[in-house]
Amino acid sequence: MPSGRLSGLSILIVGGTAGIGLSAARACLREGSNLTVVGRSDEYLKHAISELGPKCRILTSDAADPAAAEQAVAEAITAFGQLDGSFTWLVAAEGGSAMAHWMRSPTKDGTIR
Repeated sequence: MPSGRLSGLSILIVGGTAGIGLSAARACLREGSNLTVVGRSDEYLKHAISELGPKCRILTSDAADPAAAEQAVAEAITAFGQLDGSFTWLVAAEGGSAMAHWMRSPTKDGTIR
């Protein structure tokens, strides 16, 4: 039974349309978060949209592109007002050194520092 531990928190999951990322997205929604999921495969995006439903914002983006990362963060902040807490809730389900720009902290205006 969900505890609501993430109720009202805004979370961004990169690579959240399949595998571990999709599992994390399910768990975040179950626990009450405001969720933005980023993916790039049309097939996986369609599946994620049908599975996660309207409570989840799903964006098409190339996670290896730093400009796309800033845009995704800005869209999540626009949708939910912020990415929460004294630190950013960010689950990077995609690997590789190309993902390092996702590990910096986004500011409230959507820029990554």
